[in-house]
Amino acid sequence: NCWNPAKGLLDVPLAHALWLDDNSGRGGTLFVSLDNVGMLSKDVRALKQTLAPFVAKTLCRNINIVSTHNHAGIDTMGLWGPLPLTGRNPRYIEVVFAAVAAAAEQAYEDRREGSLFLGSVEVEGMQNDHRLPEVYSKTMTRLRFVPNDGTREIYWINFAAHSESLGGDNSLVSADFPGYLRKEIFERTGAETVYCVGAIGGMISMDRIGEDRVASTKQIGKNLAGFALSIKQEAKLEPVINFLRQEFYAEVDNY
Repeated sequence: NCWNPAKGLLDVPLAHALWLDDNSGRGGTLFVSLDNVGMLSKDVRALKQTLAPFVAKTLCRNINIVSTHNHAGIDTMGLWGPLPLTGRNPRYIEVVFAAVAAAAEQAYEDRREGSLFLGSVEVEGMQNDHRLPEVYSKTMTRLRFVPNDGTREIYWINFAAHSESLGGDNSLVSADFPGYLRKEIFERTGAETVYCVGAIGGMISMDRIGEDRVASTKQIGKNLAGFALSIKQEAKLEPVINFLRQEFYAEVDNY
């Protein structure tokens, strides 16, 4: 963006899509995880409109768009432009839309019968809260899809931390530690991973491992992958999916 232009590429931010259907006859659901800082509500609505042909073809009943809150991606919200300008790049928004559409199609075509398992683990000694009061969740939650045909599994991981381990001085485009978590799980198991950020509160971040930010970010991803793979106690879930959505508005004084 105009405030901190990218000077290189460390790794490619991605759009991951997961198609999930409880076979209730009500239609399947689409979950999309994006390696960016966040998406404006108007962009999410517009993105869903572009998926209208996909919805018509698949009878998809619900679309959920989430972001990994990645600080090392291209600005999708206009957060990092010098006021009153914006760092939001409309051309990159088009790239994101196209990536989501392609990922959705691939997820639907890759659908397989299988079972879903839920497990969790406490991640010790990796997070910190930069703002008082120090309150954060150490729980990593993993949904694990196991296909009946023995092909690769799919992990859906939720964990509470800002994806900003590369730091504010970084100028390399990256998916930050979630990208390296996914990479490590794939290399060790062959499983694909969809990452979702949990309750990050004021400023829940990952502790740095050494002074080299890039090496630290990669190691954080590997260590978190180790926690994800350590989960042994799981519960098999019944195939029932329901959704509850509620908008709320908060009055604020800060312009």
